[in-house]
Amino acid sequence: MLKKISTFLCLLACASLLFSASASTAYKTYSIDRNKSLVETPVAYIPSFSIASWEGETLSNASDIAVTETCIYICDTGNSRVLAGQEDGHFVKSIGTGILKKPTGIYVDTDDSHTLYVADQEAEKVFVFSQTGELLREYARPTESLFGTGTAYVPVKVAVNENDSIFIVSEGNTNGLIQLSKESGEFLGYFGANQTIVSLWQRISSKIFTENQKNQTNRNLPPSPTNVTADKKGLVYALTGVSGVDTVRKLNVSGANTLSDTFEISNPSDIAVSKQGFVYVCTTEGYLFELTSDGTLLFAFGGQDDSSQRKGLFKSASAIAVDGANRLYVLDSETNELQVFTRTEFSERVHTALTLYQEGKYLESRQPWQAVLARNDMFQMAHIGIGKAQLKNGEYKEAIRAFKLANDKEGYSEAFGELRNQYIKSHIVLILVCLLAAAGVVQLLKLFKRKRKMPVVSTPVKSGKLKSFARQILFAGSVPKHPANAYYGIKHEGKTSLASSTALYMLFCVIFVVERYGSGFIFKTVPQGRFTAGTDFIITLGVLMLIAVCGYLISSVSSGEARFQDIYSGTIYACAPYFILKPLRILLSLVLTYNEVFIIRFLDVFIIAACLVLYVVMIRELNNYSYTQTLKNVALTMFSFAVAAAALFIIYVLCKQFAEFALEFINEVRYRVFG
Repeated sequence: MLKKISTFLCLLACASLLFSASASTAYKTYSIDRNKSLVETPVAYIPSFSIASWEGETLSNASDIAVTETCIYICDTGNSRVLAGQEDGHFVKSIGTGILKKPTGIYVDTDDSHTLYVADQEAEKVFVFSQTGELLREYARPTESLFGTGTAYVPVKVAVNENDSIFIVSEGNTNGLIQLSKESGEFLGYFGANQTIVSLWQRISSKIFTENQKNQTNRNLPPSPTNVTADKKGLVYALTGVSGVDTVRKLNVSGANTLSDTFEISNPSDIAVSKQGFVYVCTTEGYLFELTSDGTLLFAFGGQDDSSQRKGLFKSASAIAVDGANRLYVLDSETNELQVFTRTEFSERVHTALTLYQEGKYLESRQPWQAVLARNDMFQMAHIGIGKAQLKNGEYKEAIRAFKLANDKEGYSEAFGELRNQYIKSHIVLILVCLLAAAGVVQLLKLFKRKRKMPVVSTPVKSGKLKSFARQILFAGSVPKHPANAYYGIKHEGKTSLASSTALYMLFCVIFVVERYGSGFIFKTVPQGRFTAGTDFIITLGVLMLIAVCGYLISSVSSGEARFQDIYSGTIYACAPYFILKPLRILLSLVLTYNEVFIIRFLDVFIIAACLVLYVVMIRELNNYSYTQTLKNVALTMFSFAVAAAALFIIYVLCKQFAEFALEFINEVRYRVFG
C-alpha cells in the first residue's frame, strides 16, 4: 500500500512539474488567426536558463550578440570590448581590449574560421578579429567618390553574406546599407535603401511652394536601416524601426524586398535568422516575434519587465540570436543579462510541419499539422498546410474546407478551380445539352410571340395599381438606354412615384447586403464569422437618403428647377446599372476564381462609372443646368454630403457617450441608494 501511495505521489509531482512548465511562464504566446488578428496559442518558447556573468566578468550596456556551436560573443559596449564565453558559465576570452572604443554591432562569419566582425560607433570603423582574438584588419571610411564626401560613416551594425560582401548600418546615413568587398574593402555601393515617406502636406506643399521655399524646408529623406543580418543562403535582412516603412525586409541580390506582407512590429531592436529560414525580431520593450520565411507571423511572446525580474521578460531587449539547436538568445542591455529560450513540444511540431511545408513536401507535413491542430484547432497555418496536402492528393472538397477555415483565399481559389474543372470534364455533355435546350426555348418563345398576339384583358382597379407600380419599377431599365428621355419622364410625365422610388431604395440595400454576405468566398470582403446585415442595411439606406437630401438642398440654392420628389426619384433611378449588373456580379462571384478576377473588377468599375454618369445627367436634366453648373452642383453635393456625414458621426459619438454616462450614473445611484 505504501509503495502504491509513493508511486502516485511521484506521478502527481511529475504532472505538476509538466503543468508548471507550460503554465508558469510570465507571458502569453500569440499567433495569427484567419482574420489576421492576434489570438492566444499554446506556449512556443520557454526560458531555460540565463547568464549574468562569466567567472566574474560582468557586462555594461551590452548591445549585441552572436553565437556559434561552441561560444557566445557579446558586445560589452560599456567596457569597450567583446566578451566570449560558454553557456555553462565558463569564461573564454576578452577580445578587442585597447582597440575597441564603443562596439555596438557584432557578426560571426558562418565558415569554419568564425571570423568576428565588430562595428565600432565611436572609432567609426569595422574591426575584424580572428577566433583567437587577433586583429586581422579594419574597414575605415570608404575613399571612393561614389560614397560621397559629406556622407556619414558611423558603423553601428554589421553583417557578412556568403557572397563575401560586408553590409554596414551607418548611423545617419539615409542611402541604405553600405556594401563593401570583404576581400579588398572596396566600396561596392549602397544596398536596399528604404523608400521615401511622403506625407499629404508634403505633396500639397510641393505643388504650391516656390523652389526657394522648398529649399528652406526640411528635405524629405528615406529612413535609415537600424539593423542587418544575413542567412545561410546569402540573403540580407534589414530592419527599420520607422512607422510607414516595412519593419523587416528580405533583400535579394538587387536589393528588392521579397517579403510581400510582413507583420508590423513597433520599436524593433534586433533581427536574427535560423538555418531553416525562420526570422526572429526583438523589440526594446522585450517582445519577441518569430516570422516564417515569407514574413508571416508565427509566434509573438515575451514582454516588459515590471521590476519583478520574472524569466522571459525584459527591461530593454537589445539583441537576439539563434543557434543551430534553434535556441533563442536574448540580451537585455539594462540588466546586462542573457536569457536563453528553448522550444516546447507544441512549437517543435509546428516547426517540423512548417519546414516540410516550406520545402514543398505537403503530403509529408499533413500528419505533423494534424498533431498541431490537436493542441490548437484554430492554428491558421495548420489548416493551410493540410489544405495544401489535400489539394495535392486530389481531395478538392476537403481542401476547400481547410482553406476556408484558414481564410486562405489563394488556396481556396486554386482548389475551387480544380474542382470546377473536374466537374466540367465529367458533365460536359449534360452542360452542352442544357445550353442547346435553353437556346431552343428562347427561339421558340420569340417565334410564338411573333405569331400570336396576346388579347387585352380588362383588370380590376387593384390589379391596375399593381401593374402601374410594377411598370414604375421596371422603368429603371429604360434609364441607361435613354437617360435624357427617362429623366424628362420622371419630371413631367409621372413615370415614377415616391412608392416605387422608396421600393428601389430598399432593393438597393437588399442587394448590397446580399453581395456583402452572399458573394463567393474569394470575393467576399467581410471577415469570416462577422454578420451585421441589419446595421449595414440601415447605414446604406441612410447614405442614399443623405445623398438625395444634399442633392436637393444644393439644387434649391443653385437656381435648380427640380422638386424634392424629382431628386429623390432621380437619385435612385440613376443606380439602374447597379440593379441590373450587381445580381450578375454576385452570381459570377460564386463560380469564378482569381484567374478570372478581371471580370469582377471590370463589372465593379463599370457599375460605379455608369451610375456616376447617370447621376450627372440626372442633375443636368432635372435642373435644366449647363454642363458647368452641373459639375459645380455635383461637387457641392459631394462636399455637403461629407460635411453632413461628419456632423452626424460626431452627434452619434456624443449621444453614445452621454448614454454611457447616464447608464453609469443610474447604476451608481442604484448601488449607493439601494445597496
